[in-house]
Amino acid sequence: MSDSPTAPRRLPALAYALAALLVLVIGGLVAWFGFLRTAEQAPRVAAEQARELVADLGELARAFQEHTVTRRFISHGTSVEGSSRLQVATLEQTEVFELEDEASAFWGALDLPAVKVRATAPVTTTYYVDFEQPWRFELEGRRVLVTAPRLTPNTPAIDASEIRYEVREGSLLRDESVVLEQLKRELTTRAALRAEDNAALVRDTARVRIESFVRAWFLQSFGDGGEYNVEIRFEDEDEDDAPPAAPEMR
Repeated sequence: MSDSPTAPRRLPALAYALAALLVLVIGGLVAWFGFLRTAEQAPRVAAEQARELVADLGELARAFQEHTVTRRFISHGTSVEGSSRLQVATLEQTEVFELEDEASAFWGALDLPAVKVRATAPVTTTYYVDFEQPWRFELEGRRVLVTAPRLTPNTPAIDASEIRYEVREGSLLRDESVVLEQLKRELTTRAALRAEDNAALVRDTARVRIESFVRAWFLQSFGDGGEYNVEIRFEDEDEDDAPPAAPEMR
């Protein structure tokens, strides 16, 4: 006989193999579709997580992450002030300007006595920071470090009615009025140069003014703005000249 006694057992074995193969195929398809669904949802999940993280940071921190703080501050400043300049300090003091003039005669062979003249006058100078110059805001925990432009003086105002001229040293061989006239012509330029030097005298006053302005903007623009300390530095200020950092708010 040609039939083998083991032939009836071959069909079940083949069925088991086909069933196992079918299970593997179905499992693979399920895994593949699951992978595709996960990949499709990943950007949305990541975006939602990012939004939750940003929301946890608070309004001011979110503005820093969006890199809009400086731009919004400058826009606010120019709209409030009506110009690109924020006046931050005024210095009123009596300035003394001196001029010493030396001359010679006979083609330099004879030195003539020097003439020294002096002008004393009240001078008022206002200082400002320019919104159109670079500003930098940095967030460090609950502290906002603001680097403001350098202090710039407006043209000093000299009270012409109060100017007093005097000749400190004169000579019968010299025309002192010529030297006095020279000093008068130099007063405006000299006062402007003195104003640059005097910027250090008003730096702390200006720092307080800018800090107050920035803090008011924080309170107006951000619900959590009052929770942050504000520290002001100037771009031309050495780190040693800046005030110590205020303790961080908790």
